[in-house]
Amino acid sequence: MKKISILGSTGSVGCQSVDVVSRFYRDAIKVDALSCHSNHALLIQQARLLSPQKVFVADESSYREVKTALCSQNIEVILDREIEIGNALCDNDMLIVSISGIAALNPIYSAISRGIKVATSNKESLVCGGSLLLPFVDKIIPLDSEHHAVARLLRSKPPAFVSGITLTASGGPFFRKRKRNITVACALAHPIWKMGKKNSVDSATMMNKVLEVIEAHYLFRIPKEKISVLIHPEALIHGMVDFLDGSQHAFISLPDMRVGINNALAGLVEGGYEKTYAYGKVPLATRKFTFYAAKEEEFQALKFLKTDQEIVLSAVNDLAVEDFLAGKLDFHNIPDFISSGLDKFQYNKADVKNIGDVFSIYDKAQCVCKSDNSGSFFKKYHPLVSGV
Repeated sequence: MKKISILGSTGSVGCQSVDVVSRFYRDAIKVDALSCHSNHALLIQQARLLSPQKVFVADESSYREVKTALCSQNIEVILDREIEIGNALCDNDMLIVSISGIAALNPIYSAISRGIKVATSNKESLVCGGSLLLPFVDKIIPLDSEHHAVARLLRSKPPAFVSGITLTASGGPFFRKRKRNITVACALAHPIWKMGKKNSVDSATMMNKVLEVIEAHYLFRIPKEKISVLIHPEALIHGMVDFLDGSQHAFISLPDMRVGINNALAGLVEGGYEKTYAYGKVPLATRKFTFYAAKEEEFQALKFLKTDQEIVLSAVNDLAVEDFLAGKLDFHNIPDFISSGLDKFQYNKADVKNIGDVFSIYDKAQCVCKSDNSGSFFKKYHPLVSGV
């Protein structure tokens, strides 16, 4: 039996990972640990379904609920606000990390530096810590549909034969639509994918694609200038690879994260790739495929592809999304908010020598943006706040 853990198991990708394991791998893979932040009710259900050795809970009140509910299940319940792999998961064959935000960087780095494979949908860890993860990047299996697509396509030829890659984008909920008075509910209503709030807002602004280009740059060791973005509203082609011989290879599948999750798990199990898992196929004769150029005038966030201040970009974007969701920032002001943050704080990439440096720069960037909350920066970009 192979052993895995699912960190962030109650999130969107975590739930789909639990689904794939429970349906297809019960006889081949043992789930060692699950983790969540505060959705204790769902974590309890998952623990009863998969019977892990342990569960990690970050929220103290949720921890007490989980401990009480699982007291008769012979499952260790651990209060851990920042999951460290350490001795707890060092014998795992793979971690599925679906924790959102920069918090995923610690467990990902801890695992891959110990030789443990990591399957992840997390963007921020590679965006912020890509230079530190680069020596171990072959241990990372991407679950995002675009990066999973490119990784599958790159199996056909050596990297030396690649001239460029294309990541597709659905365009989000506002593509080719008038965008006035955008509410949180509108921004979260993605037409294709069911995601968490952070990723949904990033999709609406196109920041998710900016982060994905940076992620692809590190994952596949390809210069950013060779990575392009193409709007494809149907979300059936997830990525393309251009080869030096002039051929273009495209990866087609229904928009279902379980395709990538299953592929990652199949690689652990002998004969796993030979099994058939019916998530459906794209009916090519009846489906339409349309493509549009990704234009900066429509998606202002695309201008951030030019920055090399990746940690600041991620930090300020996280802050912008947090403020938008809290009703403190207008949707249309998000790109200007990020631009101003990039202008206010910079760092020297040569100074990023360890994980602690990444978190320090991230925290400083957010502090700089928060500290001027009585000045012009705050007044300009937070017009929704009462009294401003």
